[in-house]
Amino acid sequence: MVFHDYSAYLTLQESARTTHSKRPLAALLGPDNSTILLSHLSISHTRHAESELTRLASDHYPEPYLWRCTLLTGMGNPEDVGFEVPWRVVFGGGAEGCGGY
Repeated sequence: MVFHDYSAYLTLQESARTTHSKRPLAALLGPDNSTILLSHLSISHTRHAESELTRLASDHYPEPYLWRCTLLTGMGNPEDVGFEVPWRVVFGGGAEGCGGY
């Protein structure tokens, strides 16, 4: 699995930061590894973008389909996401580059 064009995701990430004052954003890529099916912002320090997106995706897509998808996230620690997301996860950056958030 290779996803080369992060431009749509980065545009969403920038909008999250500038328009909504929310830094963490997660996006769910379809099996083609380029179509963004869903995205979600962090709601609070306990309702992370990744866990909220996982819940939303589980409500809208069957489990066998989700196993072929990839979650993109640009912030946070892998440990924070590991138990929440059963699919592939691609991290675009670490917490140290995001002001520790």
